[in-house]
Amino acid sequence: MMLTHKMTIKSVLFQTAGVQRSGSCWRVIGGLVIVGVLLTACAPVLRGRYTWGHEVRTIQFCDSQDVYWVRCEPPLADRLRAFVETHIHRPYTPVYIEFQGHLLDEQPDGFAADYDGIFRLEHVSAIEEIVPHDCGSH
Repeated sequence: MMLTHKMTIKSVLFQTAGVQRSGSCWRVIGGLVIVGVLLTACAPVLRGRYTWGHEVRTIQFCDSQDVYWVRCEPPLADRLRAFVETHIHRPYTPVYIEFQGHLLDEQPDGFAADYDGIFRLEHVSAIEEIVPHDCGSH
């Protein structure tokens, strides 16, 4: 399942009830404490452009013009920064990633206030130097 729009992503991630089957994975969507763990394990793999630079960490989904401020745990942030520094050699150049995570339902402030929202990056399954043509900038 490819999510292509901010509202589509929110509708999947913030549904209030139900159980869904996705391949061999069962997703529980609702008001349970373990929902975050289950959604991360069963969440669709998304595609986009990750940009890193001094005071910039953003993601733009392939099929969207919206750009989100990224929050992630330090080991993942270090991995992304190291890839950009090693392979791209210059900040602010987007790299292609396949990833899992979710939009945060909070008011952006600080650097994040300049973006369309905040995206919690949980897992990156692929990083590539070249952004594919079908994931170009809009």
